[in-house]
Amino acid sequence: NPHHAYLVGDRFVLLKRGAMAGSHTKGGITLDELTQMAGGSELEELSHELERTPGPDLRGGPAAKHDTP
Repeated sequence: NPHHAYLVGDRFVLLKRGAMAGSHTKGGITLDELTQMAGGSELEELSHELERTPGPDLRGGPAAKHDTP
């Protein structure tokens, strides 16, 4: 996640299909630029999709029972 990386990183190396697509220092790139290079609209779309998808119930209740033996 570029937002988390930008908070703690001082240098960012971007890969595209295993090949280096860029190397930037924190002073040489903005968070918006980094986000666009890291997937931009695709990353934003995925974030919205994950927000709409219900996650596992983590309230500490009993485990779900399955019908199969």
